[in-house]
Amino acid sequence: MSCDNSCGPLVVTLLTGVPGLPGTLDAVVGDVEIVPESGVNTATVIGIQGQPVSATDPAANQVFQFNGTEWVPATYTAGTY
Repeated sequence: MSCDNSCGPLVVTLLTGVPGLPGTLDAVVGDVEIVPESGVNTATVIGIQGQPVSATDPAANQVFQFNGTEWVPATYTAGTY
């Protein structure tokens, strides 16, 4: 996956009806929700290890960091972790 200038929540488009790929994914368990979008199921990560992911979009070169409550976008500074 690549982000040119910005990225929203972690989103995975599930390919269906493509020759050679398995059929439709109707349900998942865990930190992902499936939302039908224009005939394509889209899986969105809403948590990591049961902890929520912030709805705030990360800026370029940011990482998700756990702040004790949720995973939030943060600027990584080498050598401070």
